[in-house]
Amino acid sequence: MVAAPTGAAQARHRRRRAAAGAVGVSMLLALWVLSDSLFGPAPTPAATGDAPVDVSVRVTGAPASAGSHAELEAALARQQCPPRATDGATPSVAFLHIPKTAGHFLQAFMKAAMPEEGLGRYCRKNKDFAAAAANLPCGVKGQRPAHWRLLSDLQANFMHRCSGFNAHQDYGFFQALGVDHGRSVTVVALRHPVERALSHYYFMLKIRDKRRSSFPFWPANDTDYSGLLEFASQQRRQANVQTYQLGGSVCSWPGAVPPARSEAALLARAKANMERFCVVVIAEFMDESLQLLGEAMGLSEATLLAGAGSLARTASNATPRPKVPLAVKRQLEAANYLDMQLYEHALRLFVRRAAAAAARTPGAHSMGDGDAELAAEVAAAAAVAEEHAAEAAGADPDAGGEEEEDEEEEEGAEERDAALDDAADGEGDE
Repeated sequence: MVAAPTGAAQARHRRRRAAAGAVGVSMLLALWVLSDSLFGPAPTPAATGDAPVDVSVRVTGAPASAGSHAELEAALARQQCPPRATDGATPSVAFLHIPKTAGHFLQAFMKAAMPEEGLGRYCRKNKDFAAAAANLPCGVKGQRPAHWRLLSDLQANFMHRCSGFNAHQDYGFFQALGVDHGRSVTVVALRHPVERALSHYYFMLKIRDKRRSSFPFWPANDTDYSGLLEFASQQRRQANVQTYQLGGSVCSWPGAVPPARSEAALLARAKANMERFCVVVIAEFMDESLQLLGEAMGLSEATLLAGAGSLARTASNATPRPKVPLAVKRQLEAANYLDMQLYEHALRLFVRRAAAAAARTPGAHSMGDGDAELAAEVAAAAAVAEEHAAEAAGADPDAGGEEEEDEEEEEGAEERDAALDDAADGEGDE
C-alpha cells in the first residue's frame, strides 16, 4: 500500500487541490500559458547537423483557428473510458509505459490503489508475466522470444487472474493483447522530449558506471555532449520514441495495424491513438494528472493524498543532473521533432480534459465570475504553476524508482547490451 503522506506533503497537496477547485478553468488556462512559455512550439529538423534550430517563437495564447478548434473537439470526443463501477470496485488498468516518463511512480501508485489479492490486483512480475521483456522495448530487429512470452503471459492472465499491467511496448502490443479502451482504464504518460532524453541518458550513465559495464556513449569530459547527442538521436530507440510507441511503429505484432509508412502518417496515428486513452498523464503536471487518474479509477481523497506524499518523497530523492547548454537542448529538440509535435498536442488535450474535470468539481468557478475574482484566480493559478515549474526544473520524476529500475536493468542486461552494441555499430537504424 502507498505510505501515508507527511504533514507538509499533505498540506501542499490540499493547497494545490483547493487552488484547482477554486480556480477551475482559469487555472488551466494559466497552466497552458506556462506550458507554452516553457516549451514553445515543435521545431522542425535542421537541414544539416550544424544548421541552427529556431525555437525562439512562442505560442502567445491567441485563439485557435476554427479548423484547429474543430480538430481539438474531435480529438476530445475520441477519449474512451470504462463506465464507473457501481459497487466501488477498482477498474482494470492497462498502462503503456514510455521509458523515463515517471512511469515507475505511476505504476506503484496504481498498484497500491488496487486490491492486494484476487482478480482485481495488479499483475505481478515473474508470477503473472515475465518481467524481463516487459522492461525491454521491442527493437527495430523485431521481437525476441521473451517478447512473445510476455504477450502469451498477459493474454493468459490479464483480465483473468489480474487486472493491471504496464510494459515498455508500443501500441501494437496493446492491439495484439486485445486491450479494450471501453473496458479498462488505459493510461499513457508523456514528458517533454528534451527532459525525457536527458533523464534517460544520465540514468544510463549512472547504472553503467555502477556496474562498470560497456556503454558506447560515454562523454570524454564534463563538457562533452557528443555521447548525449548520439545516444538521444537514435531513431525509434530514443529520438521520437514517444511517437513511435504510441504510433505502434516499433514492432509488427499479430492483429495490430501495420507500421506507418511515412513520418506524417506515424505522427497522425500516434495522436489518434493517444486521444483514445482514458488518461493522458503529463509528467510536468503530475498533481493534476493524479487527479484525472483518480477520477478515472474512482479513487478516494485519502488515496490521492497518499500518492501526493509518495510523489513528494520521490522528488526529494532526486539525483542532481548536470546543466546542459541551451544549444545542446535545441539539438535534442530538433532530433525529437515528431515528439515535440506530439507533446504539444498532448498538452492541449490535457488542459481541456483537466478543465472538464475541474468543472465537475463542486465549487469550481466559471469564467464569468467577474473580472476581479478572475484576476485573483489567475494570480493563484500562476503561483501554483510556478511551484510546479520549480519542481520540474529541479527533480526527476523517475528518481524514486531507481532501485526498481536497477533490478529491471539487471534482468534484461544481456539483451540491452546487445541492443546498445547494435546501435554503436549502426545496425538496425533504418
